[in-house]
Amino acid sequence: MTKQTILCAIAFTFLFSMGCKKSDQDQPLPDEDALIRNYLRSINAEATRDKSGVYYQIINPGAGDPVIYTSTVTVNYKGSLLNGKQFDDVSNKAFNFLNVMQGWQIGINKIRTGGRIIIYVPSSLGYGKYVPKPEIPANSTLVYDIELVSFKK
Repeated sequence: MTKQTILCAIAFTFLFSMGCKKSDQDQPLPDEDALIRNYLRSINAEATRDKSGVYYQIINPGAGDPVIYTSTVTVNYKGSLLNGKQFDDVSNKAFNFLNVMQGWQIGINKIRTGGRIIIYVPSSLGYGKYVPKPEIPANSTLVYDIELVSFKK
């Protein structure tokens, strides 16, 4: 073998072994469906399970046309973890609907302008392994209280 082939083999082995290391984020996920159900029981709340795995409570359905995927939505929202720790409290924030997490797309589509919904988002439909801010650990189940203020098609 040439010196270059040996160095390439060593580099490949090193890089491959680094990519295979387990991190805290690679640990098996808990049964989030059970976590959400237990959380709802603990706060004595009822919610409907969407086929996606998002649970939701429609507080006020609102009125008017449904949001479409190319819309810009303006919302008021609060975000928290299942342990009750709040990480967001935002008013009149505009988002391109295509750029919001899947859990939001599923939940917001269930209300109309002026509507309010509480959604319980499994990590797979939220941020997953991504840590968007220090207050939101990887693989977190999220709770959002969202009011759809308006949207533009």
